[in-house]
Amino acid sequence: MSVVIFGGPSIHGLDIPTSPDMIILPPAIQGDIFRACLSRPTAIGLIDGYFDSVPSVWHKEVLWALSLGICVFGSASMGALRAAELDVFGMVGVGRIYDWYRDGVIEDDDEVALIHGPAETKFLPLSEPMVNVRATCEAAVTAGVLPNTTAAAIITIAKGIHYQDRTWNRIFSSSAECVGFKTWIEKGYVDQKQLDAAMLMREILKPLPSPATSTQNAFRFEWTNLWDNAVREWTADYVPHDDEFEATLNAVLNELRLDLELFDDVNAEALMRSTLLAEANRRRIVIDRKAKLKALGQLRDKLKLSRKSDLDAWVQRNVLNEERLDTMMDEDARIELASDIPHAALQRHVIAVLQARDQYGRLAKRAIDKVKALRQLLPEQREGTPHGLSPPLLINWFFGNRRNEGAPADIDGFARDLGLQSRQDFYRLLADEYVYSTRNNTGDVEAT
Repeated sequence: MSVVIFGGPSIHGLDIPTSPDMIILPPAIQGDIFRACLSRPTAIGLIDGYFDSVPSVWHKEVLWALSLGICVFGSASMGALRAAELDVFGMVGVGRIYDWYRDGVIEDDDEVALIHGPAETKFLPLSEPMVNVRATCEAAVTAGVLPNTTAAAIITIAKGIHYQDRTWNRIFSSSAECVGFKTWIEKGYVDQKQLDAAMLMREILKPLPSPATSTQNAFRFEWTNLWDNAVREWTADYVPHDDEFEATLNAVLNELRLDLELFDDVNAEALMRSTLLAEANRRRIVIDRKAKLKALGQLRDKLKLSRKSDLDAWVQRNVLNEERLDTMMDEDARIELASDIPHAALQRHVIAVLQARDQYGRLAKRAIDKVKALRQLLPEQREGTPHGLSPPLLINWFFGNRRNEGAPADIDGFARDLGLQSRQDFYRLLADEYVYSTRNNTGDVEAT
C-alpha cells in the first residue's frame, strides 16, 4: 500500500500520522494528480491545492486516477471542493467542509481560500478561510458566547472581506459586538480545515476497497485531444520524487551525451518506451501484482540476476528504491500489454528502419544468396522436419552455439514474438539457416 497526499496550510501544525507508505507533497496544481498516478499509488489524498495564481487541479485528472482504480480522497480545502463535484464518479469526500459543499450549504471557492507562507514556513496560514469562521461562530453559539443573530452578522462581515485580507482582527474591527467573542476565541477557535485534513489522513490509511469493488468501471474515461496535449506537457519533464536519484540525474545525462552511440540507442529505446506507455495510458491498461512479478522475472533473466544478492546489487548500482522499482515493473508490464501490435502491421515500418540504417541491401543480398544455395544443396525437401533435421539439434545449435544462451521454455511464444505462425515455421527458419551457414564447413547435413 502507498498513498500520496497533497497538503499545505490545512496540515500546518498537524500531528501527521507516521507511516512509511505515506508521501506528503505540497499543495497541488494542475497536472500533479496525473503525475502522482504515474507511480501507481494505492490512494491519493487531495487536501490543499492552488487555484488563483496557477491552474488548479483539473477534474479530468481526478477522473483519470479513478479510471485506473486508484482511490482518490478529498477533504478540507480544494480536496473538499473537488470531492463534492466528483463524488458521483467515485471520489471519496471526507469531513464537514465536504459535507457543506455537497449539501449546498456553501458554494464559493473563497470559502476555503486563504493566503499562506512558503514551504519553508510549512505553509503558515496568513488569512482566515470562511469555513473556519463559520465553524468557530457555530461553536461559540453552542457554548453560549454568541447569539445566533450576532454569529450570522459576523459571518456576513467576514464574507464581505476579500479572502486575502480576511483576518480575525479585520473582522473584529468591523463589529462592536465581538468583545466577549474575541476573548473566547483564544481557546474556542475551530480550525475546521485542519480537523478535516486529520480525518482524511486517518481514513486513507485504513484498508481500501478491493479493485473488484472499486469505481473504475463506473464511467468511461474519454481520451480527448485536449487531454492528450495535457499528458504530453505533464510528462515532458516528470521525474519521480527521489532526492538521491535527482542529485545524480543531470550528471548521468551529461555522461550519456559523451557516448554518442549509446546516446542514440538509449534515446531510440526511450522514445519507443514513451510511445508504448502513452498507448497503455490511452487504453487504460491496469496490471496486477502477478504481472509486475512476471516483468521482474523477465528483467532478471535478461540481466542474469539469478540470485537475490545479484538483484540487490543491481538495484543499488542503479540508484533504485522499492518505490521506483515497483513503478518500473508496472510500466514494463503495461508496455508488454500495449505491444500487441500485429507483426504484419509493423512490416512496412521495419523495412523503412532497415533502409534508413542502410541495412536492407545487406540482408536482401544474403537472403537471395541463401535461396539459391538451398536450391543447389537440397533440391528436394525431405519428409518430416525441415531438411530432415531434428528440432533438438536446431534448438541447441541456434541458442547454444549461435547465441551462447539457454533456449526459452516457451518455443511457441518465442516464435510468435518473431512474427511466425508456429514453432514449425521457426524450425524451418533455423533449418534453412543451419544448412546455409554450415555449407562451407563440411558440405554435409546432419540428418535424423
